[in-house]
Amino acid sequence: MSTFTTVVSAEPETRLIGMTWLRRNIDTVLDRVALGESFIVTRRGLPVAMLKPPVQEPVSRQRKSD
Repeated sequence: MSTFTTVVSAEPETRLIGMTWLRRNIDTVLDRVALGESFIVTRRGLPVAMLKPPVQEPVSRQRKSD
């Protein structure tokens, strides 16, 4: 069962999700972020964090050989 709330934000279709719900559904939320969705995480109804896709592709980290 989805319990998302759409809010007005600079990001299109940003959804509010509670911290407890996020902990129980982190895999689903991260899959949706990977597909381009953004979320505002709340604690006791107050926004505390934003989850959104990276702006650009992450740079691959390579170990330097000595």
